[in-house]
This record gives sequence, C-alpha cells and structure tokens, in this order.
Amino acid sequence: MVATAAVLAVMVGALTGVLAWAMKVNLFWGGACAVAAYLATLTLLGSYSFTAAAVVGGPPLILTVVTSGVTARFLEARAKLWRPVTALLALVCALLVGFLFLVLLRHALGFPFR
Repeated sequence: MVATAAVLAVMVGALTGVLAWAMKVNLFWGGACAVAAYLATLTLLGSYSFTAAAVVGGPPLILTVVTSGVTARFLEARAKLWRPVTALLALVCALLVGFLFLVLLRHALGFPFR
C-alpha cells in the first residue's frame, strides 16, 4: 500500500508539471492543485489517513512537479524543440528522477518497494 501511494505521487507530479507548463500556468498553483487532488483522493477513496498520505506522497510529488516543470521550461528556452517532444522529454525526466528518489527511499528507510 505504501509503494502504491508513492508511485501514484510520482506519476501525478510528473504529469502535473508538464500540464502546468503546456497550459502556461504558474508551477506553484499547478503543484498546489496536484497536492490537494492527491491528498483528497487518497484520504477519501483510499484507506489512508491524511498525515500518512502527506508523508509518503508529498516529497516525491513535489519533486516530480518541479523537475518536470523546470525541465520543460529549460528545453523550450534553450533547445528550441517541438512542443510535444519537449513535453515528452520533461515527463520522462521527471519520472526517472521520481523513481530514483523512490529507490533511494527504499534503501535509506526500508520502505517496502519490491
């Protein structure tokens, strides 16, 4: 259950950062909406308490939102790539960083990611 919540946070965060960039929304407001939707979904539909959902999913969600948003803005400004390619590369980069973060948590804290 813990691993499912963390992986969901990584995926929601990566997608939110790319969508915030594509829709030209401030990254802070996109991230705040993603955190609110993630916490509401896990507490209302899942069997998680609010604090457990925030502790498990908060850091990877914020990390992937920022990673995907900053990567997309950098690629748009510097590389001058086509917008769908930029979005795809930012999404892949954020997912990679998020899953590396989860591997770090697995080894450092002993989370049950197997």
